Amino acid sequence: MFRQYFFAGSALLGDTPRQLVPIKEDWLEPASRVWVCQLCGEVYQRAPCIRESTGVVSIWCPVRGVCPTCGPKARSLHDWPGTFYLPADFEFNAALPQSVLLHDFHAHYLHHKRFLP
Repeated sequence: MFRQYFFAGSALLGDTPRQLVPIKEDWLEPASRVWVCQLCGEVYQRAPCIRESTGVVSIWCPVRGVCPTCGPKARSLHDWPGTFYLPADFEFNAALPQSVLLHDFHAHYLHHKRFLP
């Protein structure tokens, strides 16, 4: 029904099929996501969601985060620079393909390595 693609910079990390998402009492199409760095303003990740029957991209929803370049300026261990993980969106996180999870694991490792010896 829908297909979501995951880009870090210009590199395609993977894609996954998506279904309608329950929001309160309605079933809505999954949103396309764009990650914008809260420190420098750069768009560093995108996850467009495309309706397979028509090729139309669903509405874009911005996500505030910290890009990998600004990662050393991150204020805490909870900023998670350069990751796709969204703490408040179970449906989105459950749909992440393995290649994106590996990307996030590597980003978490690099970030925690800066804080922990």
